[in-house]
Amino acid sequence: MSPQRHHLIYLQPNADFAITSFHEEKHVIEEQVTLWLAKGLPCIYAKQLVPQETISLGLTLLFANKKHRVGLRVAPSLVQKQKPLPQLVEMQDFFSHYYGIKELNRILELYLISDIAVYGSFLFHYLSGDSFVEPDSDLDLLLSYQGHSLIALRELVGVLTERFNRTIDGEVRFPGFGDISLKELLSSAAKKLLCKSQDKVTLLSRIELYEHYPLL
Repeated sequence: MSPQRHHLIYLQPNADFAITSFHEEKHVIEEQVTLWLAKGLPCIYAKQLVPQETISLGLTLLFANKKHRVGLRVAPSLVQKQKPLPQLVEMQDFFSHYYGIKELNRILELYLISDIAVYGSFLFHYLSGDSFVEPDSDLDLLLSYQGHSLIALRELVGVLTERFNRTIDGEVRFPGFGDISLKELLSSAAKKLLCKSQDKVTLLSRIELYEHYPLL
């Protein structure tokens, strides 16, 4: 399986890496990345800018009461395994234990939207056990488009917003095109949509999207 944006990438615990993001205390970031990898925790597969001998990964670290978003490049040979993001329904026990959110499966069954994955702060809390989530943190979701209408999407976002008492953000993945911002997709004012694929970003007209996905 070829990795896609947001996939979890597990590296060898002692993997060599190069930091591509700017940090005032780069050596501290390097130490924290090394500790993260030593725990067997994953990085996130990022957009690949151009074909190179290394791959681009992302990672959010939490230390000194601050989040640090880190960009990395590593050799593909250092990848041990890759996995898709965890599904919202798979994380029911996590949400119930830490946030008192229950019966997510009933909501998803009601709207017949089954492929909803989680990324962002809630993902990193789920993976590491550390408190990445803040009171104003959004719940970031990656929905794989499966023929549902914009009306169904709006209703689902409304119900989840009420249940989590948080802003629902994220992307909808359209096969053949890429990932489109959930907020942009649901906003009728957005005539052009930014579409992110594995290796490029394009501007897609709403009309063209509707032509390929008429059930929207």
